[in-house]
Amino acid sequence: MVRPQEMPEAKETIMTTAEQLRQEGRQEGRQEGRQEGRQEGRQEGRQEGIIALLEYRFGPLSDEHLARIKAATNEQLDRYAALASSVETLSAMFADS
Repeated sequence: MVRPQEMPEAKETIMTTAEQLRQEGRQEGRQEGRQEGRQEGRQEGRQEGIIALLEYRFGPLSDEHLARIKAATNEQLDRYAALASSVETLSAMFADS
């Protein structure tokens, strides 16, 4: 049982523990945010590379083609990246996707 004269020390320990837990939570949140940001950055870079190559080969892309690339999953981006330099037409690029 905590005696009244020990209350300030117990309160201080609880506050220190709570502060430590909050700090750990913030730190984990920042790390997760950085990881998500890096992943999104890599995906955007891949999208931009595919768009640049396709525009070099075929000229400006339609809003529909741009939207499809921007909405693509990683697997679809892999496919687009593999096809971008060799596909004969944009229609062929987006067939079966």
